[in-house]
Amino acid sequence: MHLATPRTLLFLERGGLWLFLRGSREKWFAGRLNGLGGSVEPGEGVLAAARRECVEECGLAPTSLRLAAVVHTIDEPPVMIFALVGRLPPGALIPTPEGEHVWLPATALADAEQPFVADLRTLFPRVVSAANGAPPLSFTLRPPLELEDDGRGACGREASDVSWPGEGTREGRREMRLQHCKEVEAAGLTGPTSVTVTSADGPGTVDVIGSTGTVHGSVGVPGSGSVAVPDPGKVRVHYRKDPGGPDEIEASVS
Repeated sequence: MHLATPRTLLFLERGGLWLFLRGSREKWFAGRLNGLGGSVEPGEGVLAAARRECVEECGLAPTSLRLAAVVHTIDEPPVMIFALVGRLPPGALIPTPEGEHVWLPATALADAEQPFVADLRTLFPRVVSAANGAPPLSFTLRPPLELEDDGRGACGREASDVSWPGEGTREGRREMRLQHCKEVEAAGLTGPTSVTVTSADGPGTVDVIGSTGTVHGSVGVPGSGSVAVPDPGKVRVHYRKDPGGPDEIEASVS
């Protein structure tokens, strides 16, 4: 029998900044940055637990809260993490013995000097960029720190025969067709950068993948969004259609 402990992980935004917790000496992530959250108590719902943890760890109740992802950690002891995204109202935060409150922009996740819990660098951009109303994402976290997207695993990562930039590019921009479950390489970029994806087609998700294979973020389509890429030696974009979505979409990538 496999039993996993349920826990919540909260990504809370206010005024364009995100609230993180620098763990106290007693925390397993002592000195590092993580989201707020904690255990789900017996008989308690996940949303109720998330709201309780939010009030306990910062003194404010979230004005909105949605389940964005479920992460199954294959470790000892195994944990089932419910990642939620929400907003905090105005007001002073109440100090907590759990650690120090730290407000940072989303781009800070790409800064290697910031002491984030390692898997947060991949998980955070995927979770917070997911379209509002989209089904929760599903991940498996295996030792040492391999975060696998369950949907991506079923989809695969087959390469497409289209590359970018290349012929037909203009001012670093190219109109292209992205095919379901196929990657398009965006080679030739140097230095930290960001990739912007825009499409009127969908519904679906376009992942932006760095040179190390890390998914730095996702853009829900139809729509537009930018993803910071700190390792742009070899950037790829990968389209995954939602149920009812088209097999191909027209997208502008820059």
